[in-house]
Amino acid sequence: MLIRTERLIMRALRPADAERMMMLLADPDVTQNLAIFSQPATADEVATWLEGAVADAAAGEDYRLGLYQPDTDLLIGNIGLHPKWPEGTEADFGYWLGREFWGQGYASAVATRLVADAKVLQPSLERLTATTAPENAASIKLLERLGFQAAGMVERPLAHGGTRQSAFFQRDL
Repeated sequence: MLIRTERLIMRALRPADAERMMMLLADPDVTQNLAIFSQPATADEVATWLEGAVADAAAGEDYRLGLYQPDTDLLIGNIGLHPKWPEGTEADFGYWLGREFWGQGYASAVATRLVADAKVLQPSLERLTATTAPENAASIKLLERLGFQAAGMVERPLAHGGTRQSAFFQRDL
């Protein structure tokens, strides 16, 4: 799968992305808002997550897409739709970028495109959900611009143990 925006390419992650992904996720400023990785992420977490992303993409069960600069093929982050099976009518939506790529409009461009394409990718989808750290004002602002509505707080398990309260958002398609 390949989705192009004006400035980035979204495509399935590859095992060869592990080293670059680890470099991006070694930054605690990136992982502080991600429940799925420790702060900073460990090599084992990244390898396991990437292995699952590659396998799920091959099976057509999940859309964890790498974000690449078209001229260099440099991985700068990740975006995904994670359908909730067996019905597949809802999907979790999420994204992250390496810190050096924050504030440049990349997240807005790819998120807008993936939300617009969600029903094309997974025709059974009726709703998208997302969670973010309540102090992550930039992500909350982006989710709201994408049409997500705040729906309270949820408890999220953390990769390194424990839980945290996350702001929960949802959007009908």
